[in-house]
Amino acid sequence: METSMVMAIDEDLVKLKTSEKGIPKNTAMQTHLSWLATDWVTEKGKPIGIGGDPSRAIKEKGKIILSVSAKEFVKDLILIRDFKE
Repeated sequence: METSMVMAIDEDLVKLKTSEKGIPKNTAMQTHLSWLATDWVTEKGKPIGIGGDPSRAIKEKGKIILSVSAKEFVKDLILIRDFKE
């Protein structure tokens, strides 16, 4: 998801040809909380520090994610602005 978002902003920042999938090293985390793991490695076991598979990232998906996120964020900002105790 994040890779697509970056691609929507500037595709030159993403190098999909050299990107690698990040896999949680801790198998218990991988089974139950893979999105939360902090010890990420590549398929060859090289530390990578990030998780997920960027191979399906596309600019168009990133534009949609950014657009929807911005609309939802604005809704919440308006709620905060109009909040009265």
